[in-house]
Amino acid sequence: MRDLASELEPVMLGAWPATDVERLDGWLLRAAEGHTSRANSIHVLGPSSRPLDDLMAYGMHWYQSRGLPVRFRLHDKGESAALDSELAPASIRSNTVETLWRTIDADKG
Repeated sequence: MRDLASELEPVMLGAWPATDVERLDGWLLRAAEGHTSRANSIHVLGPSSRPLDDLMAYGMHWYQSRGLPVRFRLHDKGESAALDSELAPASIRSNTVETLWRTIDADKG
């Protein structure tokens, strides 16, 4: 069973759309000319079959070629949480941002 954060993440991607998007195995690279971190970050959507070093090198080049810093949008569950511990040796700085959300009943009766 997937956790709620993993289920909401794909939905929340549309809240801050990116103008430049590329799928890279289980990652989604997004850029929007630097406007908002959510639209200018790597989203880990699922497991990857490629080595982390290869993904990191490609991701770093992708963002650097657009004049943007490399950012990862991670949460504390699943693939995203596992990657968080692997980024520290790569000198990727961690910055915690809290996202508040709530669900509501769509049926207005």
